[in-house]
Amino acid sequence: MRRDTIDWLDDELRRQYPDIAVLAGTYRHFGRSIPDRLDSQEGIAEIHPLMAPLTLLWRPDDALSKTFFGEDGANRTLRFVRGKKYRAVAANEVFRPDWRSLQPLFGIDQLLDQLGNIPIERVKGVVRAIWGKMPSLRYCMELVCSELFLLTSPANRGPLRQEVGAMFSRFPDSAAGDAHKIVDDDIIRLGDFLSVDQAHGVSRRTILLVPAATSRSNDYWHAGQASVLASGTATVFCNAAKSAISCGGSCFIGIDSATKPHGASAGLIEALTPYHGWRKGILSAKADGALSDDDQAMVVVDLDPVHVVSGRPRPQLLPEPMVLVAYLPVVELLDPDANKINMHSALEKDSASHFKNSSRVEDIQNALGKVGTTPKQRKSSNSLWSAFGELVDASKPSLDVSRLDAFAKHFADDKAMRERLLAWERDREQQPHAKNGPLGLEPAWLDFLEVDLTLQNDEELPTIKVPPWQSDGLS
Repeated sequence: MRRDTIDWLDDELRRQYPDIAVLAGTYRHFGRSIPDRLDSQEGIAEIHPLMAPLTLLWRPDDALSKTFFGEDGANRTLRFVRGKKYRAVAANEVFRPDWRSLQPLFGIDQLLDQLGNIPIERVKGVVRAIWGKMPSLRYCMELVCSELFLLTSPANRGPLRQEVGAMFSRFPDSAAGDAHKIVDDDIIRLGDFLSVDQAHGVSRRTILLVPAATSRSNDYWHAGQASVLASGTATVFCNAAKSAISCGGSCFIGIDSATKPHGASAGLIEALTPYHGWRKGILSAKADGALSDDDQAMVVVDLDPVHVVSGRPRPQLLPEPMVLVAYLPVVELLDPDANKINMHSALEKDSASHFKNSSRVEDIQNALGKVGTTPKQRKSSNSLWSAFGELVDASKPSLDVSRLDAFAKHFADDKAMRERLLAWERDREQQPHAKNGPLGLEPAWLDFLEVDLTLQNDEELPTIKVPPWQSDGLS
């Protein structure tokens, strides 16, 4: 995540995505202290040097926007920000901690801070909206990666106190206080937010959102299982795919992640899903179901924030509290031949002076042909759709195994795509689903996202702004 990505998301939500919220992961800020918004008049929080801010963006729907900002007021994306507080010690992470007490990003107080001074004629409407129209964000609590270790064991309390004390000496801050009190207060506050023992009229935080870049996904799976058993708290664990510092394994963790499934019997499909009973992205009690190490996917889940855990017998018309809506793996594509030619043309326009006069065009293009091809060779868009068409044509009524393998190899997790289509072959008569599109295919065939990384002809090279490292900006 980058600051300019957050600004772009802010603008996109404001222009065309009402009633959508996005929890953006952290980035480390370099340079001088700045407000959390480009327009300092609307800024609420200060982003200090080396802080790792976590940002929640929410664009109220049109009706709420009129209530909050007036009939003639412009639509706005509200931005809620705090800095990460507890670092990943085992990973030697370094950032400036935000010493404020941990609390959810979205709350009534935080919303009123965003709205500022409310004209008297809009006060009644705002009060009504706060009472009855608040988004599901009111059920969410956020912990950034290693902050979850506050919850995993009472044995962590002592080391956390020592760590806070060490950070005091590295980042002196007059607002900071006693290390023991800071850690103990945060543990107590987290318990208050997540506990089933809630004051009347207060929405319990039943969903724990955990963005992460960690190599120890098991810790987070077990913490999620413990949370749902202890307090009926569902966990959304979103980890970076496999890299030097991360291992994938993202998943939703609910009550089915910690209880034994029904015994297998003839004619019984465990779950109702768009994929004939197959699912991915929801952790099971057998520790499967999470995304694989390399998989990048959008997983859409219908999560009930009120009935995270339902008793037995469950009310007659109450659905399952966590249901898979879609598993959309991202398939990254690249045409290396077109890419190297178009990259060379773009570089000639922008940086021709950097080429040696003795360099041959062919040598430069061959070097550029290696860009975007590692660590795993990406295939072209033509290759993907050719394999898809051949598989569809050869799979009536049964899948062609060799063509299935050729198609699945385009995906980071080829096993998941293979299993999903095998479930289609095996169980589509028992658990059918509507067919879509001109080919008349079920979601098991159609649910994936194509991302072509090939630089197109006459397209400019993407640019990334890298802030300078300035010693005077770190004071």
